[in-house]
Amino acid sequence: MGPLMRLLLGMLLALGLAGPALAEGAVTPAHADPVWQASYWNNRNLAGEPVLQRSEASLDHNWGSGSPDAVVHADGFSARWTRYIDVPAGLYRFTAISDDGIRVFVDGQPIIDEWYTHPARTFTADIFLTGGHHLVQVEYFEDWGEAVVRMWWTPVSEQAIDRWHGEYFNNRHLAGAPALVREDAHIDFNWGTGSPGEGILADNFSVRWTRTVDFAAGTYRFRMRVDDGGRLWVNHHLLIDAWWDQGATTYTAEIYLAGGPVPVRMEYYEHTGAAVAQLAWSPATQPVMEKWHGEYFNNPDLAGEPVFVRDDAQIDFDWGWGAPAPDVNPDHFSVRWSRSLHFERGRYRFITETDDGVRLYIDGKLVIDQWRPMPRTRHTYELRLREGVHTIRMEYFEATQNAVARLWWEPVTRPERRWVVNIITCVPPQPDHYAWVKVYRLEADGSWVDMAPRGIGTVNPSGYLKIDGLPVDYYRYGAAGHPYRVEQWVDGRLVHSTGYFQQGEPEFRVRPYADNYTPWPCPPPGG
Repeated sequence: MGPLMRLLLGMLLALGLAGPALAEGAVTPAHADPVWQASYWNNRNLAGEPVLQRSEASLDHNWGSGSPDAVVHADGFSARWTRYIDVPAGLYRFTAISDDGIRVFVDGQPIIDEWYTHPARTFTADIFLTGGHHLVQVEYFEDWGEAVVRMWWTPVSEQAIDRWHGEYFNNRHLAGAPALVREDAHIDFNWGTGSPGEGILADNFSVRWTRTVDFAAGTYRFRMRVDDGGRLWVNHHLLIDAWWDQGATTYTAEIYLAGGPVPVRMEYYEHTGAAVAQLAWSPATQPVMEKWHGEYFNNPDLAGEPVFVRDDAQIDFDWGWGAPAPDVNPDHFSVRWSRSLHFERGRYRFITETDDGVRLYIDGKLVIDQWRPMPRTRHTYELRLREGVHTIRMEYFEATQNAVARLWWEPVTRPERRWVVNIITCVPPQPDHYAWVKVYRLEADGSWVDMAPRGIGTVNPSGYLKIDGLPVDYYRYGAAGHPYRVEQWVDGRLVHSTGYFQQGEPEFRVRPYADNYTPWPCPPPGG
């Protein structure tokens, strides 16, 4: 084909005049393509051969309750778009609007992963790109009802790097297109009963703020104050989740950051009444506290301002029918104790003994939750701590009659049995296929550990794959099984996934002394 013919063909493709086709092979983008290479399947999982393949000038579709094409179902379909983009070096914001699930990859790395059924919602992600060509891939599925998918990218200006990209919605669910978009210098708002901006309701609105922040390596303490609900992601990790109606409440959590650009995202909604949304952070340099900082309240809910504050050497109280102090009621009171202490690396057992309710937090994570009237009762929790300073917080309330509040801990010195399990799954065999399985284990802090960063393949002709020697924390999860995530990747795309319950997938738990099968169909070992 001569240069003139190639030019004419490229112009036709850019204008969207190329007809659809059932391709004999996989549709792949060229480095010079000005269009998207699109594939459509009549299932939600991008499985099997596509029923339609075509070039599309833009990724901007609102099919309503209709279909992308006569050969594609109106519901229960999926699609994939790929193309190379040529950009100068800089920070870029990728924005996607979808109803239902969507995933966006840049050079094979996921930057947006919202693969679940939902109404039209907007998602953003910031990423720094080097100058040159980058492969962008978008995956989408439609469950039922309305079908919408849009995706675009824009360079982030130098001013916007130091500001929050705020998207304001006239609903509590971040649904649909934002009614107001602006760059906010800070997330430090107390709107009272007013509106956050022109065109936004005073009640029943929501906001998503995104920003990429350059952090030095270290541990940081994030402080979020909201009325009503709020969620905070730091480096794609859900650090604070308080998505419910509430009065103005402050939440804190710590996270270690390795240094460099880190994406931060805060989501917020206001129901009725006053509206507060504030976010701040600082290096977690709080020194070790020699005593417990105790705040005493004349109600059982830790509500309002404390009536009495003091530093307690220990949490070891048996007040009987009496009061903790002259200003505190003998019944229907509550206490919050907090303290930062240095721990050696190891496993520890924390023990509470209370009459009545108790909650215990370690580094901001709720580990004992027994907030109810009860007689004198002990509760325990075990975990492994890294060496360093850790924050302990105990909350307690007294209903009536006897009042007891005690907390202590001890190192777990018993030999720990190492429990291991297997996972049985399948994947197209190598070397005929470029396919592998990824396995992730859930940690105590809610993060996932990649158990095989390079993936695991098989040479069994049937695709049968048994993965042995995977560790589980039997003392934490017991017979219920340790949560794992398993993904099957074929030719650079995710075909099957289970266990990612934070994204709406069913839990996948693995148990000792059992064969743990992934839920997708697999042939027997012999094929």
